[in-house]
Amino acid sequence: MAPIPAWVQQGAIIGIVNGQDFVDEQYTKMKDAGLPMVGMWMQDWVGEHTFPEGTRLLWNWQLNRDWYYDWDSMCDSWASDGVVPFVYINPYIADLSNFEGVTLRQDQYAIGVANNYFVKNSEGETYQINSISINFAMIDLTNPDAWQWTKDLIKINLVDEGRAGGWMHDFGEYLPFDAVLFSGVDPIAYHNQYAADWAAVVKEALSEVRGGEDIMYWMRSATGLSPKDTGIYWMGDQLVSFDKYDGMQSAMIG
Repeated sequence: MAPIPAWVQQGAIIGIVNGQDFVDEQYTKMKDAGLPMVGMWMQDWVGEHTFPEGTRLLWNWQLNRDWYYDWDSMCDSWASDGVVPFVYINPYIADLSNFEGVTLRQDQYAIGVANNYFVKNSEGETYQINSISINFAMIDLTNPDAWQWTKDLIKINLVDEGRAGGWMHDFGEYLPFDAVLFSGVDPIAYHNQYAADWAAVVKEALSEVRGGEDIMYWMRSATGLSPKDTGIYWMGDQLVSFDKYDGMQSAMIG
């Protein structure tokens, strides 16, 4: 299994959202209380938007400088305490063009469509997957150009600008069985391989950045061969209960 950086084991990684003001306020409280911390994990580093079904992340993998308006100063102050930011990414890119109040410095959906970086449907169009109020596309990791683009997103947006010490490298298990892939491979045969490739692409990206071996990412999708590319996994979204099938009991056993 890929090694977990030793520094991660020296303290807590705090999961927190709600933008910079709230995060700064809570960080100060935890620091004053003497909580040993090594990271602050902010899934909402990309910003959020309120949809009819509730508040959701903007699936466009770049720091939202409206939501975190002084990210660099915040990270500098944490660095003096030995604390780094943790963020979030998945292989989906949402079409956010029709939502009022959403501004993007880098419209990754438009970029992906224009460059054929996404999985396609049987008609040769971008395969749009629906999730209540949003439609999103899935990066086609069988396309060498899309593979490189994914590495660039990780290296430039997460590591360089985001200054991330790690992130949740989420999803990877939902390739549609009727998708059309760049390589021409059968999507049913490739379905499980996608999860392995989603791990391999991040490992490769981090091998190309200085200090990449000290960055920790965790995943939920996998095959039997995936542990060579990933140091740690999580069990997916559990119920807030002691349930033995999908609650605390199953999480602890897992």
